Amino acid sequence: MNSLSNAFLIDAPLKIESVIWDETVLVLSGRDWSFSTQSAWRILKETNVQRGCWDEDVASVIKSLEGLSVESITIKDKNINVIDPVFHLSDDWQLEVFVTDTTEPWVLRLSDKTYGGC
Repeated sequence: MNSLSNAFLIDAPLKIESVIWDETVLVLSGRDWSFSTQSAWRILKETNVQRGCWDEDVASVIKSLEGLSVESITIKDKNINVIDPVFHLSDDWQLEVFVTDTTEPWVLRLSDKTYGGC
């Protein structure tokens, strides 16, 4: 878990150039990096939940992340065996990912490293 955070700090911040949500897979990407997940997720602005992945009008909110930057990544709960990443974005936004089982992985690709969780 620490290796993910430490490796990511080398490449931060990462500009979000594209966000794709097809109601199954979420993909955020930019120059030389990408993140994709099939897991559940939600978007927060400061401490307020804006939308979750199954909300009816989530597409417009998730698209508004384009142009923001990923400033850091933390792990939601370091006391469990799954890695639920929290993306801390510019403008006080957060994207929290919740791995619910081994069939819903996530993959983070940085310029020369790949990380995965489930």
